[in-house]
Amino acid sequence: MEIGGAGVTGYYAARAMSGGSEVGSWMSIPVNSGYQSTVELPVGDKAGATGSIALTPGGLPAKITIGVAVPLTGPQDVYGLPALDGFELAQKEINASSRLGGASIEFIVEDTEGTIDVATAAFNKLINEDGVNVILGPGISTVGAEVFPVAQQNEVLAFSSTSTAVGLSAIGDHIFRSGLNVGTLVPGAVRDLQEKLRFSRVATMVDDADVYSRSLDEAVSNALMEGEVEILSRETFATGDTSFADQLNNIKDLNPHALFVSCLASEMVKIMIQAREAGIPSNIPIIIPEMTLDEVAAAKEAAERVISITSWATNASTHGNQTFIESYMAEHESEPGPWAALSYASLNILADAIAAAGSTDAGAIKDELAKTEDVDTILGRFSFNAAGTGSRRPGRSAAGQTGCRWIRDTRPGCGPRDAG
Repeated sequence: MEIGGAGVTGYYAARAMSGGSEVGSWMSIPVNSGYQSTVELPVGDKAGATGSIALTPGGLPAKITIGVAVPLTGPQDVYGLPALDGFELAQKEINASSRLGGASIEFIVEDTEGTIDVATAAFNKLINEDGVNVILGPGISTVGAEVFPVAQQNEVLAFSSTSTAVGLSAIGDHIFRSGLNVGTLVPGAVRDLQEKLRFSRVATMVDDADVYSRSLDEAVSNALMEGEVEILSRETFATGDTSFADQLNNIKDLNPHALFVSCLASEMVKIMIQAREAGIPSNIPIIIPEMTLDEVAAAKEAAERVISITSWATNASTHGNQTFIESYMAEHESEPGPWAALSYASLNILADAIAAAGSTDAGAIKDELAKTEDVDTILGRFSFNAAGTGSRRPGRSAAGQTGCRWIRDTRPGCGPRDAG
């Protein structure tokens, strides 16, 4: 049985859910302070169940349970592990505050392993067995495309901090994403890079089996075409491939002015290393959107003068950004990356919506999330667009709002580790 509640003109309304359907409901006497009640509600055709729920003065349950479904093992853990770190730091700070009127957030964490089958099972468990109304996740867009419909069909709110393919939020009104989708992130950065690097012919590589990578490649290609840049070759591969020699040798022979790569983290590292092994010189920039310093560290010297396009920076002057970084470093003894930052911001945005709703009901939270507009976050002034995808007015980094990050390079306009 799941008991969820909503404040209704001074009363507390609760409902019991079984298999995603409402099987009973109850309304309290007026709630003026913390209130403990025992209710008997039908579950199934004949069975009865007794449960209790402690309410805070604000009408919220004392414990708010949220599901977290991200990859904690496997090749996509580079997204899930920092995301969980960001969620947990925000959880710790929220629970130590009075933002939820005395309520605290508890997580039920599921490892999706970065696969569709495991993520689907995790979403179904969180919804049907654990009875959560909100799930943070999943980690990547290929998985999101399959599990977001599960949440939508069950009217459970799914909030992803790390999936950025275009169009996934449009799956339904219970789907929200805080990251800038690649259709928003990429075009301006490509224009800036073209102005700085003066490229007129390029090659591209894309993981054609991955939803995010295809979406990113489309955004890159459209931006290049708008800039009248010739695409000499579009080389494809698939998630999990380990050798890229054929594609890189083809690109080397074409002698492009730059190489754009659209893929996930594991393939990013292999491509950087193998590009140098294939003899692609460092004066041909390799541009890999949404690459983080984790991939740079893994590629070592092969990452020299590789460029990333990113939407968050450690040196951004956004509200609370430096405090977040200090708190994160105190917990982890390392700087946060973008996935931790996005996840930290996401739980804070969600907490604001829960507080405004005065309820843990998914529909009530959904309605408040949809109203999010120009909220100060570490990401900048944050809003959701009509489809439930994040947009923002960023603070300025030391490089300005160029959106590019040089790795160990000091060219004018993009200092080391700067991002717009």
